[in-house]
Amino acid sequence: MIDQSMFDIASLRARFGPFVCSLAVVSATTFASSALAQEYIVTDRATNRVIALDATTGAFSRLISTSPLLDEPNSVVLGPGGDLLVASLQSNRILRIDPSTGSSSVYLTLDASVAPGTLLYEPNSGDLFVSQFLDVTGGGQTPGSSVFRYNSAGSLVQTFTTEAGPTGRTGMTLDAAGDLYVSAFTADQSGNGIVLKYDASNGYSPLGVFASGAAVPGGAVGFNGLAFDTAGDLFTAALFSQSLVKFDVDAGAVIGQTIHNAPIAYPSGVLAMPDDSLIVTSLGNNNPGDPIYGGFLFPGTILRVDAATGAAQPLLVGDFDHSNTVGGKDFLQWQRSGAVMSDLSDWQAAFGNVSVAGDFQPTSVLYYEPEVVVGGALVPEPAAWLLAAGAAALGLCRRRNVA
Repeated sequence: MIDQSMFDIASLRARFGPFVCSLAVVSATTFASSALAQEYIVTDRATNRVIALDATTGAFSRLISTSPLLDEPNSVVLGPGGDLLVASLQSNRILRIDPSTGSSSVYLTLDASVAPGTLLYEPNSGDLFVSQFLDVTGGGQTPGSSVFRYNSAGSLVQTFTTEAGPTGRTGMTLDAAGDLYVSAFTADQSGNGIVLKYDASNGYSPLGVFASGAAVPGGAVGFNGLAFDTAGDLFTAALFSQSLVKFDVDAGAVIGQTIHNAPIAYPSGVLAMPDDSLIVTSLGNNNPGDPIYGGFLFPGTILRVDAATGAAQPLLVGDFDHSNTVGGKDFLQWQRSGAVMSDLSDWQAAFGNVSVAGDFQPTSVLYYEPEVVVGGALVPEPAAWLLAAGAAALGLCRRRNVA
């Protein structure tokens, strides 16, 4: 039997040297301040807050907002003026939050019947797309099946209906031509998810089904987050199938489809990065009656997935047991999983790091490069300039968002 006491701080210091003594434990009471490094901004539905994680280590960086206006935040995008736009499911509002100070205000109040799900902001026009997670007309809660387009003045300019089936979860993204893609959780209640395409050059008129879970071997149910990678292939989170689905795209058409990574416990958001990695939010399980995990309850987490191979690892470096904390139990998991020495080095360097303590249901994620104001203009931090200089062709300095 393994003596668990050997993994306390004192024992680990003795076994692995001074690296443990120099570790700084991140405090969960650190509030919003000027950011100094690249971050992932995350909406957490379990605790009604917006947080930032260090983009390199995955460790908790700062608390951006716990505004009382946040009530089940579902989606975050980068909006006008570099502020965050956050969908608050239960309050029928879109909030505007300053990512540096955390100050918040109401950006848009939706119709009383609309409980918002996913957001997509088009920076050239200033248009904001909002999916309807629930229709709460008359105090009820029926699945939503509409997407609303608002102009920069906050006026509703278009409404179009999706085939969302029994639930209004929806992912949205744009391709290089500006065309809109909307995921539908299921197709006409047949079970498999679909992705619909809309023509931006013709007022976002519908172009029909672009991709279908019915074509995936074994099917794929519950399409949610959407993202195109740098090769132009489309990825979607299949929430009920517990997987990430890849649609190979060539000349604007799907030519193949596969389950790219599984299992992932209720994947929700997908973010494609210029280095060909995908950042995927996993909701975990907080339901004792869950049909898949039953009474086994565990917090959500965030994964980094290789877009080419499908290999996945926690965003929090060294968190081999997916607990959102790097500690002694991760060493045991490392021993059981193949014992790669480079992984041990990562664990040693990250020991003590925490991404989120306690309940965590990350619904969406946004890559954020901090900016400073110089002469009235927004200018990236020096680190961002260096990254941009080394990867300008990939557009590394662009922000990308997903819900």
